[in-house]
Amino acid sequence: MDTNPTNDPLRQIKIEADLKRVLHANINHHRNVGSYREDEHECEYG
Repeated sequence: MDTNPTNDPLRQIKIEADLKRVLHANINHHRNVGSYREDEHECEYG
C-alpha cells in the first residue's frame, strides 16, 4: 500500500467550506475590479 500522503485521494477532495471560501474570494475580487453583477448573484450565494 502506498503511504505517500500526496497520493491519498481523500486529501484531493475539496470540502464545501473550501469551495465557499474560493467562491467568496472570487466574488470579492470581481466587486473590487467592478465587474460583479450583484443583482444576479447576491441572493443566490449570500
